[in-house]
Amino acid sequence: RKLRRLDGTSFDGLEGGAATKAFMTNADGRLEGPALKGPEFRAGAYEWEFEVGDYFVRAGVPTAGQPFLDVVPLRFGID
Repeated sequence: RKLRRLDGTSFDGLEGGAATKAFMTNADGRLEGPALKGPEFRAGAYEWEFEVGDYFVRAGVPTAGQPFLDVVPLRFGID
């Protein structure tokens, strides 16, 4: 799973920092803790990318050449 700030600024607020973070979910499909905390938890527009197509392949679900759902974006904002 990838989380990125849509304004391109870094998560730590510093010049040249990363605007994208990668996460691995557990067997239950959840993160072990919060994705954003401390100084990273700030106002802005964000986008999660869920790699649904890869998940189905790893789970052994038969798929066509082109998956119906592949990478699914979810945009949200924090005020």
